[in-house]
Amino acid sequence: GERIGAAPPTEAAFAAAVTQSTLAGRSAELLTWPVAEAGVEPAPGAKASQIARIVIDDHAWYIKLEGDRKALNGFAAEFQDFLANTKSAE
Repeated sequence: GERIGAAPPTEAAFAAAVTQSTLAGRSAELLTWPVAEAGVEPAPGAKASQIARIVIDDHAWYIKLEGDRKALNGFAAEFQDFLANTKSAE
């Protein structure tokens, strides 16, 4: 949270914010922090991160977007499409 000027999440808030996604045809976890609040417009210049995590064998891989919170919130569907269409090297 420090890099984007947001308070670090509590363990419970972090667990609640993680959703399931698909990355390279495999199950993955997706986190957007801070969590967007329904009906609440982010402050101008507010930052956010979207992080996808996939575990393949004994390695964890991450894809992260970081930037303007309003832009990232509006880009959520496209990020999901990107993750779903990502392929792993053979």
